Amino acid sequence: MKEVKEILDEMGHALSMKAVRGFAYFLIKVFKALFKRVYVNEEGVQMVGTAVLFDYDQIFILSSASFS
Repeated sequence: MKEVKEILDEMGHALSMKAVRGFAYFLIKVFKALFKRVYVNEEGVQMVGTAVLFDYDQIFILSSASFS
């Protein structure tokens, strides 16, 4: 029984709810800023669609422009 209590104490956290809520608020703000705008290269999507029809192998590479 003592071993179980030690394991549960080790698994538990000692953070206050203020810290958890603060971290959650921070994460929400970060994700909203990251995904505020999503740019789609429509010509590229059409090219991929036509290439798939002809059974070409596809490799998707993200460029730095897609993250801005």
